[in-house]
Amino acid sequence: MANLKKNQIITVTVCGYSSSGQGVAKYDGFVIFISGAISGEICEIRLLKVLKNMAYAKIEKLLVPSEERCLPVCQNYPKCGGCNFLHMSYKEELRVKKENVQTALKKIAGIELEQIQITGGDNLYGYRNKAQYFVDKSGNVGFYRARSHDLCPTERCHIQNERADACAHALKDWLVESKI
Repeated sequence: MANLKKNQIITVTVCGYSSSGQGVAKYDGFVIFISGAISGEICEIRLLKVLKNMAYAKIEKLLVPSEERCLPVCQNYPKCGGCNFLHMSYKEELRVKKENVQTALKKIAGIELEQIQITGGDNLYGYRNKAQYFVDKSGNVGFYRARSHDLCPTERCHIQNERADACAHALKDWLVESKI
């Protein structure tokens, strides 16, 4: 088994996904979870956290990108913790979600369904109808960064309904006017 260390840079081929959409690679017995990686990509990665049998990493250099990679429409991605799939095509996102359902059914219920159907939505943006906006002491409004309580100020969330953004910013204006 490899003697991997934090901040070490290695080259891997992404072979799948975690349930949260992280790319997964295997390296000499280690499972490595890579934020923003897509299955089939070859990447130079920097190890961020190394545990006994697994590690977490980020992409340092994308050597062979996937055809499913796309440019995220949101300027806050991936800083904001609200979206996990904006770096991949919608077709790939649906494939990953279908695979996650099949895996969960097999692991939890012992059911194997090969012919499961997944139906995508009509709108890629503005479909979400619930959000928790947070306000920091400076009056910034936004969402927490992934796995933290650090606020990522957000003017517009592309997957959120525009009315929710308008409400959040009206609240911000009121807090500023009221000196709260």
